[in-house]
Amino acid sequence: MSHLTSAPIRCKDIADLRAAAKHFGGELIEAKTFHSYQRGQSCDYAIKLPGVKYEVGIRREKSGDYSLHFDPFGNDALADCGHDGHRLVRTFGKGLGLLTQRCAAETVLRAARKKGVLCSVKTLSNGSLQLRMSV
Repeated sequence: MSHLTSAPIRCKDIADLRAAAKHFGGELIEAKTFHSYQRGQSCDYAIKLPGVKYEVGIRREKSGDYSLHFDPFGNDALADCGHDGHRLVRTFGKGLGLLTQRCAAETVLRAARKKGVLCSVKTLSNGSLQLRMSV
């Protein structure tokens, strides 16, 4: 039985995903496989969260973009059995939406700072990000 889910993302620079993962307390590492209900799922990188067994797998696609893969299976009762994918959802949002949003913000911030633009990010009460920039 497969629980594996893919999250759409348009990201060409792994540094932006690394910064996004770090924002949530995660660590992006080079890896050949990532941990999920199905063992041995292939990837190029993985995002690990402290205290969470399941990981987000990151694959480089032929287009040059990265794709995210994860297993949301689990709940607090099953976590003791090692099925804690729900903790990925709790941290990164449904469909990894908060992670992909943060990655997009990191891409914009990096490009703006490279041009000398002063930037700040504010998380709004609804979870969305507000980017402020000034020259």
